[in-house]
Amino acid sequence: MTINEQTVQWSVDSLVVRDGCLCAYGWCADSVAKIVKLELSLQYADGMIEAVPIQYGTPRPDVAEKNSSFPSASGFFAYAALSRNEAASSVWLTLSRADGTQQKLVCPVPEPVEQGWVRRWSQGFLPWRRLLGDAMRVFRLLRRGQWRTVWGHAKRLGAKLNSRAGSDEALRNAFSQLRPDAVLILDHSLGGGANKYSAELLHRLILSGRDVLVWTFTPQLLRHELSIHGGLGQTVHRFHLAWNKWGLLLASRKVSEVVFNNSVGFPNPEQVPEMLAAFRQGGAARLKLLLHDFNMACPSYFLLNNEGDFCGVPDVKQCRQCLPRINDGLVRLFAARDIDLWRSRWGGVLNMADEVVHFSPSSRDLFSRAYPDIRPEQWVFRPHRMDPPVGRFHYPETASGLRVAVVGQIGRHKGSEVILSLVAQAKRQGIDLHVVVVGTLEADEHSDSITQTGVYRPQDLAHLLNQNAVHMALMPSIWAETFSYVTHELIGLEVPLMAFDFGAQAETVSAYSRGRVIGFGSAEELLHELTNFKADLDRRDLS
Repeated sequence: MTINEQTVQWSVDSLVVRDGCLCAYGWCADSVAKIVKLELSLQYADGMIEAVPIQYGTPRPDVAEKNSSFPSASGFFAYAALSRNEAASSVWLTLSRADGTQQKLVCPVPEPVEQGWVRRWSQGFLPWRRLLGDAMRVFRLLRRGQWRTVWGHAKRLGAKLNSRAGSDEALRNAFSQLRPDAVLILDHSLGGGANKYSAELLHRLILSGRDVLVWTFTPQLLRHELSIHGGLGQTVHRFHLAWNKWGLLLASRKVSEVVFNNSVGFPNPEQVPEMLAAFRQGGAARLKLLLHDFNMACPSYFLLNNEGDFCGVPDVKQCRQCLPRINDGLVRLFAARDIDLWRSRWGGVLNMADEVVHFSPSSRDLFSRAYPDIRPEQWVFRPHRMDPPVGRFHYPETASGLRVAVVGQIGRHKGSEVILSLVAQAKRQGIDLHVVVVGTLEADEHSDSITQTGVYRPQDLAHLLNQNAVHMALMPSIWAETFSYVTHELIGLEVPLMAFDFGAQAETVSAYSRGRVIGFGSAEELLHELTNFKADLDRRDLS
């Protein structure tokens, strides 16, 4: 059944298909009914239809500003491997409303269709603008729902996107100029703590006078990128190139060290171990593997199972049943979804690694469940370096009710559903609870009990907490973080802090005098713990 067709406006701002992968983003809004689900479908020439998972629900303030009839316009984002390496003959979106009705939004595909096609369609009032930007930053902004920032800075960012096609001749010429102690860093481009770490590492290596190559994959453009930084920052080359071109770099014999930072989001991720092993076996290259998440143990890199719960690395028999059932777009990039194949390939690389760097003891313990044969001398414990805190937290003297801060970009693995369930439970019990998200909440539901500040700078954190008169902060992550910058930032400001009994966040909070670690349970239990913690803080007279 289809109704309200005139109330819907939408846009597919960009859709890129290349080498069996798809990346798309846009927005959709209904001025009358609530959209609860959005799906993207492709149909191939022989009639086969393929559904692609979509992340839907990030706010689109740029749309709302253009037309007040669409205050709840939500952005969508899709990135996934396709079952076929061919162009589609038709594409459409299907929206589902809260009242059970659906609507099909057809995206006409012009003929002829070629590989590497890029399309956009819209049925709405907002003019489409091509995103010409630093692909890594743009992709991170899209995932965070920072649409206004994307549009406002597209022209400025566009000047940075100057990579050129990496022909064999151009690559060989660039590699020949490297000094023989060059460092290769393999990294994703999804943002977060892993990218912060690699940026700091790159800076240190350049200052030491070493040439550094950074190999990454840009989902927005569906292409591999290689940047070459000369020692002391003298020169920078940027190439986009095919995956198999790493063989030319290996043949140059200029790389003395390979640092695997992360490869989440790479297409055909099962090929990454082969590359790392080739460098380690083919010369003098030392190999360091960094444990920013658990991707080397499972394609579901936060260790969330097919039910969306933290698994804690169970017996591999459970993994064989679970992995094929996970429909997350990034997990689907590993088409086989065979945990034995995954562990075999990564296990071989782990066996030859010089260092397996971890940032918290809990990460080592969890990872060792998947790979118990890692030798003690391979493990290197190296906590992240933290900047000193800016400002000071003040416990509010007059704020009524219970005001809880949650800091960061809060998606599902960071506890978005925990927050929604918590505020709903507080309303049912008549408890005056307000959650202040210092950052953004990735959810298609909204509540007057939740305030979002938007993107923040670390140096502004204390000010935002004081401005919103919060009593405490909650780390609602539902997975075992390998290191939590936010946790350390909050503790540095002496903010009372509660966390679930998972990973690095629990390790850190358990040793904090103003911290409390609790078991992961129901929203009712969490609310009870928070109110008890608030009462304890009041008795301690922190003001």
